[in-house]
Amino acid sequence: MIAGYWKIVKGMVALPVAGEGRVADLMSKTQLLDVLRTEHANWEAALAEIEEDRMTLPILHAGWSVKDTIGHVAYYEQWLLGWLEAAARGQVTVASHRDLLDVDQRNAIIWMENKDRSLADVLEQARQVYERLYQLVTILPEEDLIVPNRYDRYIVPFWGEARPLWKCIAGDSYEHYREHTANIRRGLAADKSSIVHIPTPGNRGKQK
Repeated sequence: MIAGYWKIVKGMVALPVAGEGRVADLMSKTQLLDVLRTEHANWEAALAEIEEDRMTLPILHAGWSVKDTIGHVAYYEQWLLGWLEAAARGQVTVASHRDLLDVDQRNAIIWMENKDRSLADVLEQARQVYERLYQLVTILPEEDLIVPNRYDRYIVPFWGEARPLWKCIAGDSYEHYREHTANIRRGLAADKSSIVHIPTPGNRGKQK
């Protein structure tokens, strides 16, 4: 999308069409915080519907468990938080070797790091990371979040294109919740012994 398309209007947003996965083109800070809070609540509500002893079973795609998926989501949110904290200080994050790997290779490493962790530990980390991210977004100026090209020097090396900061936040937070809630729902539905109902959280984000 070209920069000339963007027309920042205080307090207004071009909302996604109901039932579609299209991401909103404009987003105010208030709306970003509201979506982030709402979608995180949906994610936690979905996880709360699953019996604890089933969360560590390898019943999802590629032998992952629900716990593995939570750790995966928390990893990317933690990465986003570290990157965002550095950018807010004016520091450009240098890509690590892991950042440069193919996404499947990187995800395999994340899985290995999380597979022997306790469910309680993974859940606690996920909650702490979300709370820190949410608090950081609350103190960032709205212009930093929504004005195109404002964070280009930090964004382009990792996302490969210029985009508003809020879209980077969305991709590694609430869009990721939506994607993996859907994955969990499919995995549990395919498991014949599952009787758990996972509520649909809304539109799916782009897969990672």
